[in-house]
Amino acid sequence: MVLWMVPLAGLAIGALNGVIITRGRMQPFIVTLAAMVGMMGVARLVAGQDTAVYSIYSGSNATTDIDNLRALLFGVVPVPALFFIVIALIADFVLNRTVFGKYLYAIGGNEKCARISGLNVDRHKIAAYAISGMLAALVGVLYAAQYRQGKADAGVGWELDAIAAVVIGGTSLMGGVGRIAGTVAGVLIFGFLGNILLLNNIDSNTQLVLKGLIIVVAVFLQQTRMNPQTMLVRLRGRRGVR
Repeated sequence: MVLWMVPLAGLAIGALNGVIITRGRMQPFIVTLAAMVGMMGVARLVAGQDTAVYSIYSGSNATTDIDNLRALLFGVVPVPALFFIVIALIADFVLNRTVFGKYLYAIGGNEKCARISGLNVDRHKIAAYAISGMLAALVGVLYAAQYRQGKADAGVGWELDAIAAVVIGGTSLMGGVGRIAGTVAGVLIFGFLGNILLLNNIDSNTQLVLKGLIIVVAVFLQQTRMNPQTMLVRLRGRRGVR
């Protein structure tokens, strides 16, 4: 049961981020960036090693949970893949079939209008950050299960992959637009792209450059699709149209 307490810690940290953002009226990027750096420091302190790697040895309390997560369902499907599928289905149901999901779309589309309409914006934003923190912590558990170790700085740079995947899947960085099905497709496309680059021995630095370009192009295409006339005017160099 040791590992299953980790998502609860992530839930609490995410909720704390949400409270700071909503009550303190601070920029989400700054708060979440500070939380990421701070939690990395906490993880290093917990690891207590120069390499910031904590190995999960046989006989520890976490070993049984780790072995269960590493198992294959019917010898074919890895357990982490089941987590991915189940969470995607739950998220799709919540966003499209529940009032909470509709409120999240409304807040993402226009927070001011949602607030004027009487929605408790702060409460829903805190809930969203809490869920995000819980899922991030769950990913940490699955990482530990796969590699049988915990690494304080594991996942550094993966946020770029996450952004690219959701943007490719049709989610707008401006908020209010996006579907879980598109995000799943974006994850698969980006995963296949990464594998292709690795198989062709493309340098890791070049891969980062390509990922950055993909994000820019995907956002550009989104804006063109959402407001083609405005983008056409911008491309022609005219002013006065926003």
